[in-house]
Amino acid sequence: MRVNEEAVQLDYKALLSPERLVVAENALGEIADQVLGRLGAGPDGIPPRLLTAVEDGGLFDFCAWYQPIHFFGYDWGIFVREDCIVDLATTIACFMPRSHPAGLHYPGHHYLVNQLVLAGFLSYFFHEHFHHKVESFGIRLWVVEKTARYVPYKHAVYRPTYPSKDNLEEALANADSYRRFGTRPYTARLDPDVRKALRAALRFLFSLSPPGYREASRYLAKPEFEPALWKLQAQIQDASLTPSMDPRDWEFAPRSIQSFLNVASDIWLVVRVGRVPILPHVAPVRTPSTREAAKLLRQRGYTELSGAGKGSHRKFVKEGEPTIILPAKRERLSPGVAKNVAHALGLSGLGELLQAV
Repeated sequence: MRVNEEAVQLDYKALLSPERLVVAENALGEIADQVLGRLGAGPDGIPPRLLTAVEDGGLFDFCAWYQPIHFFGYDWGIFVREDCIVDLATTIACFMPRSHPAGLHYPGHHYLVNQLVLAGFLSYFFHEHFHHKVESFGIRLWVVEKTARYVPYKHAVYRPTYPSKDNLEEALANADSYRRFGTRPYTARLDPDVRKALRAALRFLFSLSPPGYREASRYLAKPEFEPALWKLQAQIQDASLTPSMDPRDWEFAPRSIQSFLNVASDIWLVVRVGRVPILPHVAPVRTPSTREAAKLLRQRGYTELSGAGKGSHRKFVKEGEPTIILPAKRERLSPGVAKNVAHALGLSGLGELLQAV
């Protein structure tokens, strides 16, 4: 994240609740002006900064990203920039009928704004959630076969092919995002006209995307998506772009690509520091600073290894206990890191950790 940004935990359950507005009531007017001002405008109405992100390959790097468990540990999760959600909601509005009745008068236009913003968020979330499901598949293979699969795949297949038409994971992440809007509960939660416009917007954005992301258009239907998914599973298992196993073998394990963990508690909305989020979120919980956590670790028998941390990180060790890595000079640790410290010290959670420091 940039220095002027912070992440707040999204309340995913509230976001999907049909009884609640998605956008905070005090922000509805401002968002409505931006989003509904482009209603029915077509591709020419798409926000320029969103088009730039798409063409540069940054829509799912700059606007949203997944931090894998393998590399980030307790700081894993899905991150989505709030302003990008509004830009994508505006883009979807461009593909709506200009005369859509809900866009004309209060309170109907508030309903439409909430629908478009929800659709924008879900587009990013589904893409990044697919990356979590891919990592979850690697974890399952590791547990069953006692051999690491995900990291070798990332080094031998994903990174060498990014960005190119051979990067199957990004193509399927896009395609999965598109396809999930045709499944429950999203078919019931989203207005049919919004879903139709959303899919039109995604197809247009796919066509402008860099190689890999662009290939999503080849896998939007089930007969093309499933064999490609089997091929990706074979690539992960063999850590090879051209796996030796027959990908069709994975047809007999249809539920292998699904979440290993509940992501609902690890979805983060990225907003400017000091800005009140427009989407439902969990009130931030105070966490200790790096200095406070380091002091507590030393009190509990941990020793800091000089020069052992990578970059701006500090490493603490204690015989027979898990190693703790802290980011240096943070006024507030991320909830994931703080929970890791609490767990290592045998504390019940953040509340008990704060009492200890």
